[in-house]
Amino acid sequence: MCLLLISYRKHPKFPMVLAANRDEFHARPASVAGFWEDEPFVLAGRDLQAGGTWLGITKEGRLAAVTNYHEAAAINSSLLSRGALVSDFLRREIEPRSYADILSDNGNWYGGFSIVFGTMGDLYYYSNRREGYELIEPGIHGLSNRVLNDDAFKVRKGRESMKDVLANDSVSADDLFFLLDDREQAPGSDISSQIGTEEERFSSSMFIVGKEYGTRCSTVILIDKEGNVFFSERGFSAKGEQAETVEYEFRVGD
Repeated sequence: MCLLLISYRKHPKFPMVLAANRDEFHARPASVAGFWEDEPFVLAGRDLQAGGTWLGITKEGRLAAVTNYHEAAAINSSLLSRGALVSDFLRREIEPRSYADILSDNGNWYGGFSIVFGTMGDLYYYSNRREGYELIEPGIHGLSNRVLNDDAFKVRKGRESMKDVLANDSVSADDLFFLLDDREQAPGSDISSQIGTEEERFSSSMFIVGKEYGTRCSTVILIDKEGNVFFSERGFSAKGEQAETVEYEFRVGD
């Protein structure tokens, strides 16, 4: 997943609003979001190659999402799958602060990543490409393939668009999906990467369309003050055309 936008304890009716795009190779097998047969309290999609997930939430209100850190580095086959970080947190009955300590000790077992994890009242951010972890403050936050709230074109634009959507008393999932469907690429003045100019421009839009790699799905999660959860995922073809949509509703703790 390459874009995560979060409104945390900012909106008067929805203390948690999450909108995310998962970018991946189209050939990599994955299942659509659903409650897992082996972990029926976990709601998430699943990477069928490594077994983990990129984003998920539990019936108890634990949630997590991971992004890869964009860097020019050789592939190390000995490193663990970063998707396991999300599924591990969702499965365990461990306090977010304690999990942050575990990540700080063991983050070098994985390739570069950033992860947001926690609950409605205790949300954390960690990246193994910087020192320490941080408790996320109330506000509108964005994460792509670097650090939280960096100056990337898609992060800046996403946060501003999220702010506009949340200016209304009511929050529409359709408005959030529309936000995520923004396909404008960054102008040349915004491209300054060591990864490569063309690659960086291709991946600079909030929604990516590519023959081999692109946005596979968009996810919206809304949690209101009473703990009611609305979860929706829209899948997309390699041409960027909308495919399957799944929706779930439940109350935290039920």
